[in-house]
Amino acid sequence: MAEDTSIDSMKVSIVIPTRNRLQNLKRLLQSLSSQTNIHEVIVVDASDIKLSPSDIDGFHLPICICYTQPSVCHQRNFGIQRSKSEWILLCDDDIELPKDYLQRLSIYALKNKEAVLITGLFLEKNIHNEWSYEYPVSFKGLIWNFIFQLPLWTNLNNIPKGFIKNFYTKRRNTFTLAGWPLVTDFQYPSFKTSIYSLGAALVQRKILLQIPFDEILDSNGIGDNYGVAIQIPQEQPFHILMNTYVYHHKSPINRLNRHISYGRRILALDYFMRKSGRFSYLNFMFLLWSIVGNFVRQTLTWQWNLAFTSGKIFFLLLLNRNSYRIRIKTVNK
Repeated sequence: MAEDTSIDSMKVSIVIPTRNRLQNLKRLLQSLSSQTNIHEVIVVDASDIKLSPSDIDGFHLPICICYTQPSVCHQRNFGIQRSKSEWILLCDDDIELPKDYLQRLSIYALKNKEAVLITGLFLEKNIHNEWSYEYPVSFKGLIWNFIFQLPLWTNLNNIPKGFIKNFYTKRRNTFTLAGWPLVTDFQYPSFKTSIYSLGAALVQRKILLQIPFDEILDSNGIGDNYGVAIQIPQEQPFHILMNTYVYHHKSPINRLNRHISYGRRILALDYFMRKSGRFSYLNFMFLLWSIVGNFVRQTLTWQWNLAFTSGKIFFLLLLNRNSYRIRIKTVNK
């Protein structure tokens, strides 16, 4: 019998962790109501006042509400384990999808059997209050990021040819030597990368069962995409479609202060780099060096909270006192 490759044959479970963001959740559900091939919508709620079915009624979606303690990673794992489809669309509760988003991702999945993780562009407001999928840097900024191997998330087409551009071109969309995200080659209509957001990603369920979200992380799940991406055997498991996108509204509810989230992101990166075995001692030294670069820049621009956090995290890592690594050792005893 011939395999059914029509989009109707591909049913998708939607998994949404949420907490205290009812209005954001309603906007997401409204954008989901126009999507195709949804088998079920699993809302995993950890709100201080529990959601009731009447709170999210009227969207004409097959919604199931579950309840857990506040922990984004646990909430995602909880929903994934209860899902019934081969594919799962992971959804942050403060995103908004265009009406054909899931359809485009599903069609791509059916045509590209090797793809296990597919997403559109993840748009956020930049400093000019414009929606953007990249974070441009000046040429001076590029040199600084290169010296300290800091993250780079921008197209290099307008950068003059030379050693630095050749370096990044050869490394492709992977990680810097310090382990930070490196995404510089945006190819239309799609491109691959080692790391990207999981806020609106279509993922094979079996992958998420084999590589669950690490619940050692803080309740906000900062850095959880590292934990999944680094463990997938493929060098560039993310397939990014440039002909579709989602809006990330970045709700301020439950969001940590910038310096706190910054520090926890570094702790998560160090934790996953060491856990995966994919990175060497040299990469760890570059990570420390990158923190020095951040400290200097933050001090020069009078960002005292961030600079203090950089200094604190530097010594925690140097002394092998990463709280996540300590916590996992305690749990495994």
